[in-house]
Amino acid sequence: MAAKSHAQAAAREETDFAGPELSRYLFQVEEAERRRLARELHDETSQGLALVRFHLGELNHEESPKVKKTVGDAFQVLDRTIEGLRRIVGRLSPQLLEKKGLAGSIRQEARGLETDYGIQVSLRISDKLGDLSQEAELALYRLVQEALHNITKHANARNVIIDLSRKEGRVRLVIQDDGVGLGKKPGTQHHSFGIMGMRERVRCLNGTFRIRSRQGRGTRIEVYLHPTCGSASQTPQLRLVEEKLPDVRAAV
Repeated sequence: MAAKSHAQAAAREETDFAGPELSRYLFQVEEAERRRLARELHDETSQGLALVRFHLGELNHEESPKVKKTVGDAFQVLDRTIEGLRRIVGRLSPQLLEKKGLAGSIRQEARGLETDYGIQVSLRISDKLGDLSQEAELALYRLVQEALHNITKHANARNVIIDLSRKEGRVRLVIQDDGVGLGKKPGTQHHSFGIMGMRERVRCLNGTFRIRSRQGRGTRIEVYLHPTCGSASQTPQLRLVEEKLPDVRAAV
């Protein structure tokens, strides 16, 4: 009986260890796949579209007004497609993070939110974050990306706060919107794949993930990570708390 209990305890420990480690490995595989897709889109699709644009330009010398108008319309569609593809490549690959750093990358995501969706962003990034590990920077960047993506798709928000600071030796990320909230049923939006993925990314880096929401009053995500994170053990709590949130509009 004692041997059986010991074996069960050992199995639980192995499972607890393997879970975060496996998640961390899967996120690394996902990043590698993102890089591969970004390279293929850049090297093949982007260059192919550029070649199409070049050949299309040859038709611009036609004297027919109808042909010129058709070519002009095609140029507009093609240029929008190329620009959209560049944005996709930039979001797939962490090259922006490598070039501009964490603060610059988050600023660009915020500008994109304002330009593309008309959502006003109040951005606060402390200049005292200190040295962060590569994994910490990448995780924070992906968390911002995923949160802003969820906001544009589901929140119907007008204002967003992004706050990145250092608190009690850990990096603190807060993203809050004034949208519709997560709804009354915890089993629907609250357990969306996007939020689950964010939670798991934080968990496998031994961080803390909290979420608060109220229907019609917006959602607040708060993340704590160690600056040199890279190990996994602690499982953070994912909670839906019905409480009054600070007014985002007053801060923007």
